[in-house]
Amino acid sequence: RKGPRPEGKPYEKGPRKPYAPRGDRPMAASGEGGEKRFERPKRDFGDHPKRDFADRPKRDFADRPKRDFSDRPKRDFGERPQGASGGGFKPRP
Repeated sequence: RKGPRPEGKPYEKGPRKPYAPRGDRPMAASGEGGEKRFERPKRDFGDHPKRDFADRPKRDFADRPKRDFSDRPKRDFGERPQGASGGGFKPRP
Protein backbone atom coordinates (compact mmCIF):
# COMPACT_ATOMS: atom_id res chain seq x y z
CA ARG A 1 0.00 0.00 0.00
CA LYS A 2 1.23 3.41 -0.88
CA GLY A 3 0.22 6.89 0.02
CA PRO A 4 -1.07 8.50 3.21
CA ARG A 5 -3.04 6.41 5.66
CA PRO A 6 -6.80 6.67 5.30
CA GLU A 7 -7.35 6.62 9.07
CA GLY A 8 -5.76 10.04 9.31
CA LYS A 9 -2.95 9.02 11.61
CA PRO A 10 0.01 11.24 10.69
CA TYR A 11 3.34 9.71 9.78
CA GLU A 12 6.12 10.45 12.23
CA LYS A 13 9.73 10.06 11.29
CA GLY A 14 11.48 7.77 13.72
CA PRO A 15 14.93 8.43 15.16
CA ARG A 16 17.70 8.01 12.59
CA LYS A 17 20.33 5.34 13.03
CA PRO A 18 23.81 6.84 13.38
CA TYR A 19 25.76 6.64 10.14
CA ALA A 20 28.88 4.47 10.31
CA PRO A 21 31.59 5.29 7.77
CA ARG A 22 33.02 2.45 5.71
CA GLY A 23 35.97 1.84 7.99
CA ASP A 24 33.83 1.12 11.04
CA ARG A 25 31.41 -1.23 9.31
CA PRO A 26 32.17 -4.95 9.44
CA MET A 27 33.35 -6.60 6.27
CA ALA A 28 30.94 -8.78 4.34
CA ALA A 29 31.32 -12.38 5.41
CA SER A 30 33.28 -14.23 2.75
CA GLY A 31 31.84 -17.71 2.72
CA GLU A 32 34.07 -20.41 4.25
CA GLY A 33 37.34 -18.51 3.75
CA GLY A 34 40.45 -19.93 2.13
CA GLU A 35 40.27 -22.51 -0.67
CA LYS A 36 41.86 -20.10 -3.11
CA ARG A 37 42.77 -21.47 -6.50
CA PHE A 38 46.37 -21.03 -7.59
CA GLU A 39 46.69 -17.98 -9.79
CA ARG A 40 49.55 -17.79 -12.24
CA PRO A 41 51.47 -14.56 -11.65
CA LYS A 42 50.35 -11.87 -14.04
CA ARG A 43 52.72 -11.05 -16.89
CA ASP A 44 53.82 -7.51 -17.39
CA PHE A 45 52.35 -6.37 -20.68
CA GLY A 46 54.43 -3.22 -20.75
CA ASP A 47 57.71 -4.93 -21.62
CA HIS A 48 56.84 -6.64 -24.91
CA PRO A 49 57.75 -4.77 -28.10
CA LYS A 50 54.96 -2.92 -29.85
CA ARG A 51 53.88 -4.70 -33.03
CA ASP A 52 53.36 -2.50 -36.05
CA PHE A 53 50.39 -3.66 -38.10
CA ALA A 54 50.91 -1.03 -40.78
CA ASP A 55 53.63 -3.04 -42.52
CA ARG A 56 51.29 -5.97 -43.14
CA PRO A 57 50.05 -6.21 -46.73
CA LYS A 58 46.43 -5.20 -47.23
CA ARG A 59 44.11 -8.11 -48.01
CA ASP A 60 42.96 -8.30 -51.59
CA PHE A 61 39.31 -9.24 -51.88
CA ALA A 62 39.38 -9.45 -55.68
CA ASP A 63 40.26 -13.16 -55.67
CA ARG A 64 37.41 -14.01 -53.32
CA PRO A 65 34.16 -15.05 -55.05
CA LYS A 66 31.25 -12.68 -54.60
CA ARG A 67 28.29 -14.26 -52.82
CA ASP A 68 25.11 -14.28 -54.84
CA PHE A 69 21.92 -13.73 -52.88
CA SER A 70 19.59 -13.58 -55.90
CA ASP A 71 18.56 -17.24 -55.64
CA ARG A 72 17.63 -16.97 -51.97
CA PRO A 73 13.85 -16.90 -51.44
CA LYS A 74 12.32 -13.69 -50.14
CA ARG A 75 11.22 -13.90 -46.50
CA ASP A 76 7.59 -13.10 -45.88
CA PHE A 77 7.30 -10.63 -43.01
CA GLY A 78 3.53 -10.41 -43.30
CA GLU A 79 3.04 -13.52 -41.18
CA ARG A 80 5.19 -12.31 -38.31
CA PRO A 81 3.65 -10.94 -35.11
CA GLN A 82 3.80 -7.17 -34.95
CA GLY A 83 5.31 -5.25 -32.08
CA ALA A 84 3.41 -3.62 -29.24
CA SER A 85 2.94 -0.46 -31.30
CA GLY A 86 0.81 -2.39 -33.78
CA GLY A 87 2.69 -0.81 -36.65
CA GLY A 88 5.26 -2.76 -38.47
CA PHE A 89 8.20 -2.74 -40.64
CA LYS A 90 7.29 -2.59 -44.29
CA PRO A 91 9.46 -4.86 -46.44
CA ARG A 92 10.61 -3.57 -49.79
CA PRO A 93 8.47 -4.86 -52.68
